[in-house]
Amino acid sequence: MGDVNAAGQIDTGITADVIDDYRFFSPMEYLHEYWSDSDQESDFSARFLHEIFESLEPQKTMVDVGGGPTLYQLISARNKVESITFAEYLESNRNEVEKWVKDEPGAFNWDIHLKYTHELEGQAYAQSIDEMKTCLRKKLTEFVPCDLTKSPSIPGQRRTFDIVSSHFCVEHISKDYTELKSRLATLLELLKPSGYLIMSFLRNASSYQVGTFNFYSYPINETEVQVLLKQLGCDVLRIESGPAETCRTYEGTFSLLARRVS
Repeated sequence: MGDVNAAGQIDTGITADVIDDYRFFSPMEYLHEYWSDSDQESDFSARFLHEIFESLEPQKTMVDVGGGPTLYQLISARNKVESITFAEYLESNRNEVEKWVKDEPGAFNWDIHLKYTHELEGQAYAQSIDEMKTCLRKKLTEFVPCDLTKSPSIPGQRRTFDIVSSHFCVEHISKDYTELKSRLATLLELLKPSGYLIMSFLRNASSYQVGTFNFYSYPINETEVQVLLKQLGCDVLRIESGPAETCRTYEGTFSLLARRVS
């Protein structure tokens, strides 16, 4: 995060072009940049998550870590978990998702992504998008602050969950390979033995754009993540690479399912 220098100015980050100060992060600008429409990136994520949750047996608890102001990653989860804890660093991001849960005016409209998942499900779980919304709102039972640079990452007594979900998060808060491994290890503290880990990453990203700002991202690829997770006691059960839209500052995305074995 940036600091205030001797002149009373905010040091906004790494270079003049890329920053890591999330005081400049706008939830709505992020949502409009990446989730205002359906595209090949969002469709890949929805399809992967649909197939992953279809393959899992029902679970009791899930925590989603560092989801920003988004809930696309939770749509398919509603079918297989009893309760979802939304754990996010920025209060403004938590507030944005809570606004949708409470169906408040001005909440971001996720209907296009709900519709796509509804088509993938073939009405196996809900007859309509409204039914999907009602179910997901009931499953989102808790909103808590979370900081993967600290242990425990969620304040209070240590907790573990049957599923840990984290998408496009750890690579944005890691300055090098050592920090990336540390952030992943802290994330895994939330996972029960034999629990499932579901993650997504930007592939070989230098940054990602939100409004007029480019936010820092540590470049990482599929092989490096698999090696790290194996070192941390997880078996990667499935990993799949996805595309990037044109003009992005990353090569693509990749998503994975892993299971904690030690």
